[in-house]
Amino acid sequence: MEFEWDKKGEEGRSVLEIELGDTKNPGKVLRWDINGRGAILATTHKKRYVTTFPTSLLLQGKNQFRLSSEKGWTLRRLRIKNVYGYSKGLLDIVAALKGNRYGDIRSIRNSPFAAGWAVIFFILSLAGLGLPGLGRWAVTRPNKWLEPFRWLILVLMAMPFPLYLFSDSRIFFSSQTVFLLLLAAAVISWGPVLPWPLFRRKIKEIFARTCKLTIRYQTRTLTALLLVLASSLYLATILPGMGGHGDTAKFQFIGKILGIPHSPGYPLYVMLNNLFIRIPDRSIAFRANLMSVVFAVAALFLFFHLAGRISKDGAAAFYAALFLACSRAFWSQAIVAEVYTLNAFFVALVLFFLIKWAEAKNVTWLYLFFFFYALSFGNHLTMVTLFPAFLAYILMVEAKVLWKPKTMGVALGSALVGIGQYAFLLIRARQGAPYIEQDVSNLRALFDVITAKRFQARMFPFSFGEILTDRIPLLFRTLADQASPILLLAAMGGLVVLFLKNKKTFWLLFLSLIGQSFYVLNFNIPDLAGFLIPILLLTAVMAGAGFAWLLKAMRKKAVLRWAPHILLIVLVIHQAAAGFPKVDLSGERQDDEMLTALFEHIPPYSLIITGGYDYNTTQYLLYKVLAEYPEKHALLVAHYPETDLLEEIDHQVYSKIKKDENIREHFFPAQTSLPPDLPQFKRFKEDEHVRKTLFSNVFILLNNPIEELSGLDCRLEDVVYPSPRTGRKFRFSKAHF
Repeated sequence: MEFEWDKKGEEGRSVLEIELGDTKNPGKVLRWDINGRGAILATTHKKRYVTTFPTSLLLQGKNQFRLSSEKGWTLRRLRIKNVYGYSKGLLDIVAALKGNRYGDIRSIRNSPFAAGWAVIFFILSLAGLGLPGLGRWAVTRPNKWLEPFRWLILVLMAMPFPLYLFSDSRIFFSSQTVFLLLLAAAVISWGPVLPWPLFRRKIKEIFARTCKLTIRYQTRTLTALLLVLASSLYLATILPGMGGHGDTAKFQFIGKILGIPHSPGYPLYVMLNNLFIRIPDRSIAFRANLMSVVFAVAALFLFFHLAGRISKDGAAAFYAALFLACSRAFWSQAIVAEVYTLNAFFVALVLFFLIKWAEAKNVTWLYLFFFFYALSFGNHLTMVTLFPAFLAYILMVEAKVLWKPKTMGVALGSALVGIGQYAFLLIRARQGAPYIEQDVSNLRALFDVITAKRFQARMFPFSFGEILTDRIPLLFRTLADQASPILLLAAMGGLVVLFLKNKKTFWLLFLSLIGQSFYVLNFNIPDLAGFLIPILLLTAVMAGAGFAWLLKAMRKKAVLRWAPHILLIVLVIHQAAAGFPKVDLSGERQDDEMLTALFEHIPPYSLIITGGYDYNTTQYLLYKVLAEYPEKHALLVAHYPETDLLEEIDHQVYSKIKKDENIREHFFPAQTSLPPDLPQFKRFKEDEHVRKTLFSNVFILLNNPIEELSGLDCRLEDVVYPSPRTGRKFRFSKAHF
């Protein structure tokens, strides 16, 4: 059905209202409210009623609207209505909370309608004042059901919470709505009975302790200096946009769409990435890269306190932190979107909690260790290699604490939190995330993803002799190349110092180092830089103890007391200067500019053919399609030289048409559902519709397009598109079949 109107909409105020009536059931009505940008603000229809509503249709004054629905519906109303500020603000917020299949909700703060905000705040204020009063009235009533009701609410709140950020529009009541209703019920039932004065006192104590994290043997000046130096170094060399390795490009868009990357899925990283890229600055890729900078600096902050507590020397901890910050392995991962700096953050955090617990004998620090150690498994499963060291340390410090019921309960609850993170993969697989690298359709498939079954062939491929003669020397060479020989020498001295003065800490660090090294030695991976970061962090902690011994020995000599400080500063500067040109990515813009030029000029629903073995380019294109230009609905086809291109187009495009309603509606506008048999694209010359739609805009991104397409009846044309940022021109190949 197609409808027309003759009134142009007004920007920010116009909404197209559509109502359909059921001819068989006059009381049944389908209704849409659609704004000028094509976003559905309010609806009573189900997903099977597909609308085609081009972007800015109202504002451009175009008057065509296509609606595909089941038979038996007639048009009742089609009008353009103006929505005033307060209600438009409410509709904006409703639309933002509704979300979409890309896992991205429109930021409410961008709404220009202050009146809508005022209404929302007024309603929330009334609720905030009224709910505790209602709860106080409820507990005065002689109703015995209220106590179990309180606990039932908490259980129910835990059930929809995994869906809170990842709502499925197929659910009639969104998980956000359910959660907010349960939260209101929890305030009513729990508010009057909670010990609020005790909570206020505890919060003040925690805040006071947090403000005193700069412990007695270090100064705030060193802490601030470390953070400023590390932040400046990383921001000066950060990757400015899309680029880097293919995995980097993947982690630049994976949070935007809440997709499922390669094993083990990294659910915690993806969720944090999704939250972090909402900051309003520059491109999505830059924000994802900036997330690594933030966690790298946070890891250095924690490392500084950890090394300071172990070495009892703030200056030694400062130098060790600088050596770690300037190591090529740590530096290179701190300026691109990757999971490794978050992993370093968790390693430093759980070690700090363990050391703090051993010193303070306060079991709260142990509980924090349990929780964050379990949480870290949602980012990188190599944390499991630290478990023997952590268990041994707890047994050495206070073995009986493990057998207390409360400790076991906290440990079990933390473990459930760690495991529960992976429900994210099942949820996003069910919701049909735009990017799913591995099948997570059932628990068996989920187990295979968590255990990284696809990489198991690379685990333990070496014999004992190969480990002794090849892998161990390779590990030491790589460490010396990625860090500094001075750091390794100081770590060896620090191990001796710790063994003589603090055997418990010695075994904690030594067994942790053995666990991480055992994993790296038995994992056949060409690029070890990211996996070396926990080893470098542990080595730097030991080096801090070695530096502390050196500084203490030289303090007694008036002439030489400043010599080690000067030497260490010079060595750090030398390491930073030597690593800067090797690590610096601040000028890496060519790939980003090239693909931006392409996507700025290609029409929607273009077909882009790239090399199947060109992993980097494939991920770059996916970033552009899924993160920056989703409105283009570009179709990507990975071509392998040994296969037939048209068969690949047939297979890969079919799967995309099957999943994406917009693409399906574009290619088959008369169909309400996917045709049982799509045309074979190998016979596209006989199908005029396919030839005009699918093959009208085909762009080739292959190394040798003439050679690889030699067997096809097509003509290549060179097209030149300028970069919108610099005006630099890029040449592309366009195919005419």
